[in-house]
Amino acid sequence: MSYTRTSQHVLQAIAAGATTTAALTAATGLSRHATWRAAAKLRQIGLIVGVTRGEYALTDAGRDW
Repeated sequence: MSYTRTSQHVLQAIAAGATTTAALTAATGLSRHATWRAAAKLRQIGLIVGVTRGEYALTDAGRDW
């Protein structure tokens, strides 16, 4: 499966330590909605998991990316 450039930015931000939606929007400069959509796609393809509502972590596949 593929993912968008927006998703790549979100994945990179999570890898750099931004784990909440608020931190991801600040780190990427994306809107809250765009961040949420990218995170949903990354969860769907198995690169991140939801830790709690609005908080994310990389999976092993996400770390390998």
